[in-house]
Amino acid sequence: MKTCTACSAINPDDANFCRICGRKFSDSGQGITISSEPAKIVRGLKFVFIKGGTFMMGSPESEPERGNDETQHQVTVSDFYMSEKTITNEQYCVFLNEEKIDARSNHVKSRYFAMYCMLEKNTGWRPKSGM
Repeated sequence: MKTCTACSAINPDDANFCRICGRKFSDSGQGITISSEPAKIVRGLKFVFIKGGTFMMGSPESEPERGNDETQHQVTVSDFYMSEKTITNEQYCVFLNEEKIDARSNHVKSRYFAMYCMLEKNTGWRPKSGM
């Protein structure tokens, strides 16, 4: 197992990138190579670059109390940007409205949208009160 020196996550020996912070492992398996990609600022929010990679998801069959839905499989994630800070429900609703994502969207099941935002006729998404 490899331990990321940037975030201390434990990764499989065959990992090229940390499965938590996305930073590349050096040839020795320890340490990181920090991306030279600049952060992006969008509407005052800072988005940091996360390097994609391949990792094993799921639990090994030998893990105690392993569920039937935890089969190990290889996952590949492309490079992406992620907000440096938590996004508010209001910011999320603005995103849904600007991307013209409605409750029938195939991007994400509508129940996930409905957890944080309400869809109103003719006005789009707005934050749920109390969330």
